[in-house]
Amino acid sequence: MTEMHYFDLGLFTGLEIQYLLDAVVGLSVNLHVYGFDADPASAKYCRKFYAARDNVEIINCAVARTSGTLKLYRSKKNKRKDLLGQGSSIYADKRNVLRDQSVTVPAMPLSKFIADRGLLADPSHLNVIRANIEGAEWDMALDLAESGLLSKFDLLWGGKQWCRDMSKIPSLRPMQVEMRALLNKHGVRVVPVPYVRRNPEATTARIRVQVQEALAKKILDG
Repeated sequence: MTEMHYFDLGLFTGLEIQYLLDAVVGLSVNLHVYGFDADPASAKYCRKFYAARDNVEIINCAVARTSGTLKLYRSKKNKRKDLLGQGSSIYADKRNVLRDQSVTVPAMPLSKFIADRGLLADPSHLNVIRANIEGAEWDMALDLAESGLLSKFDLLWGGKQWCRDMSKIPSLRPMQVEMRALLNKHGVRVVPVPYVRRNPEATTARIRVQVQEALAKKILDG
C-alpha cells in the first residue's frame, strides 16, 4: 500500500477532489487530500461537502511566498453569490477581477505547511499537486523550488505549465519564460488534468490511468 499525498490548490467547489477519490478506488494507495482555497466561502462549502471523508482536509488559506494576510479580489465572472467566484485572485491587476471588491485572507507558503506536517520526506510516497490559483502558481513554484520540494512531486497538474493565468496578469507576464525555465531546471513537467467535457466517468478513468502510470514509475525508480 503506497501512501499518496494530494495537494489541491484552488478548490472552488472541490470537484477535482471527488474525481481523484473515485479514481483511486481499488488501487493500492492510502490517499491523503489537502485542499487549499483562499476564499473562506469556498473552504466552508468544501468542508461541509467532504465532512464525512476522514482523509480530506480543507485549509482556508492563500498559497503565497510569505505567511501573513493578503487581499483576495473578487472575480467578475461570479456565477455563485455565496462564493467569490472562479478567477478570484490575490493579484489586483488580473484582468478579470474587481479591484474594489476584496476580502482579507490568511496566507502561507506551501512549503511551511508541508514542513509543519512532515510531508514529502519519504521517497516511497506518491506526491501529487494540482494548482489553479489564478497567478499564484508563480509564488508557489518559487517557494517549492527554493525549499527543495518541487522535484519531490511525481504528478503535477495545471494549465499550460502553470502559466495560463499568469498571461492574464500584466505584472506576471514577463515571468512566464522564467516559470518554464524553473520547471525545466528541476526536471518537472506540468500536465493538464485530463477532463472530458460533461463526462465525469471518463474524466475519472483518465485520472486513474495517470495515477497508475505515476505509481508504476515510482516503483521502477524506487
